Amino acid sequence: MKAQTALSFFLILITSLSGSQGIFPLAFFIYVPMNEQIVIGRLDEDIILPSSFERGSEVVIHWKYQDSYKVHSYYKGSDHLESQDPRYANRTSLFYNEIQNGNASLFFRRVSLLDEGIYTCYVGTAIQVITNKVVLKVGVFLTP
Repeated sequence: MKAQTALSFFLILITSLSGSQGIFPLAFFIYVPMNEQIVIGRLDEDIILPSSFERGSEVVIHWKYQDSYKVHSYYKGSDHLESQDPRYANRTSLFYNEIQNGNASLFFRRVSLLDEGIYTCYVGTAIQVITNKVVLKVGVFLTP
């Protein structure tokens, strides 16, 4: 599910220093919310956190959890997991044959209840930078 995207414009206005009653624009700030999706995973099963971008060269992909913990990093044509948070070690991978087609999705092995939360994918290429959010919900489903 995608959250609805809204575009908000903020205009900062200040009063003229000369004391007149006129106001003039000081700065413009455009805020465009990120794409956001919800993924529901089953405890101890594998899932995919989706993320896509327009194809480009010099691809850099960083997945983070709660904007703090490094989940997976890819740049210069290979993974760079030196600073990966230990709880994600040997549990994440990208679809390497699909990166050149704009696929930055993360394959996530054996999800646990502690994995639930907000994941952010930052993708940069020579021509663009995008950010996608994925909200992961983990559940225990019993079958009769």
